Amino acid sequence: MKRASIKIAPLLLLIATATAQPHYQSHSTILTFSVDGKKLACTELRIEFVVGQRKFKAHRTELGFDVPPIIETLYADENTRKRQDISVNISCDQYAVSFSDLAPGLALPGYWDVGIAHPPSWFEVEAGTIAPTSMWQTYLSSDCYHCDPGIITSESHSEVPTALMRRYLEEQPTASGTAARDIAYSLAVFHVEPDRNRNYLVELFGTCLSRPKNSPEDDVCNSRLLEYLTNLYERGDEGLLAPLLQAAESRKDVVDDIGNFYAQMLDHQPATLLKGLETLSAEKQQFVCNSAGADDIRFDPPKLERVTKNLLAADSDAARRCLNEVKLAASR
Repeated sequence: MKRASIKIAPLLLLIATATAQPHYQSHSTILTFSVDGKKLACTELRIEFVVGQRKFKAHRTELGFDVPPIIETLYADENTRKRQDISVNISCDQYAVSFSDLAPGLALPGYWDVGIAHPPSWFEVEAGTIAPTSMWQTYLSSDCYHCDPGIITSESHSEVPTALMRRYLEEQPTASGTAARDIAYSLAVFHVEPDRNRNYLVELFGTCLSRPKNSPEDDVCNSRLLEYLTNLYERGDEGLLAPLLQAAESRKDVVDDIGNFYAQMLDHQPATLLKGLETLSAEKQQFVCNSAGADDIRFDPPKLERVTKNLLAADSDAARRCLNEVKLAASR
């Protein structure tokens, strides 16, 4: 099991604004437990807190469950507020999740949304950062009383959920439309016939882009298909970069948010993106860099600084043209 790459410690410093107090109106936490976005009734709900080596069973209340007083005590003391040695074990009937290395601010009384998310539903719920090796996620969204903002922490799991994989394999031969698209993506994530399933998505992507411009979004040709392809690329399918670059055009029905992907490439993989730009027409090169600036980079001055540094270091005509487009879009 690998933890998702989410940094919660800095966010915890944002909790407890001037309105926050060491003691709350209620010591109970209201909890909802969901699997792939569907809330469960939790006939048997158990919560255990582990602080260091000490274990505390949470007692059910009318509102939810009582948080052990030690959590608020640790949070009230500035010397222990930043400690990250709390674990929470939660079971809802046959489902069980655990979260470790939590600071007290994440375990305070409030509203908890706990859940399990598999592909493709993990795009539909607040499941935290999806690690490139993740096959499924567990997440805890905590919003304590008088705190702003809420915090999400997640655990990334690398083992394939066998029962779900088998179900998708049984359903795939007769699936069509959105179901066929979603199953192909999920099986590609699970490394089940990855080439066949990713090729299905690439062909579907091409079909969607071949429709007349300004076509309305539908259940298949929409931004979710783009999310699937960019996620598979981030998981190591480098062959997907070519169709993602060839899609560089203004198509709000299919690739409305593709500038965000290009911006991430300019930030983290500039050499790879610049090499890919060489295969594109001048018009598409312009769109790639302009959309990266307009959709993402202009809202993030530190990212603009990093991208500028990356492109200046590349010292090529393509890099200079790209930088001009990024800066032009960012200045608007």
